[in-house]
Amino acid sequence: MAVVPGLTAPQAENFNERGRARHLDLAGIEQQLLGLNLRFDHPKQLGVLSTHFLAQADVELDGAPFRYFFRFERVGELVRVDRRSRGVF
Repeated sequence: MAVVPGLTAPQAENFNERGRARHLDLAGIEQQLLGLNLRFDHPKQLGVLSTHFLAQADVELDGAPFRYFFRFERVGELVRVDRRSRGVF
């Protein structure tokens, strides 16, 4: 919403596929925005590659729920856990 003027919160949620969007390049993003009659004017300043990923694990132990978060960082072929947290991230 910050880089696409006129994009509403509901449109952004659908566009993002509720955090599950897997765009391979900016052309795919531009096409999806054109379908919403919106323009994407800053493609050279943005990209679709990421080096940080967030994983969530929900565990139940003896009836008590626990939630864990792990942030992974990818550097070349190496993947390492950058941060861990329990409860909230």
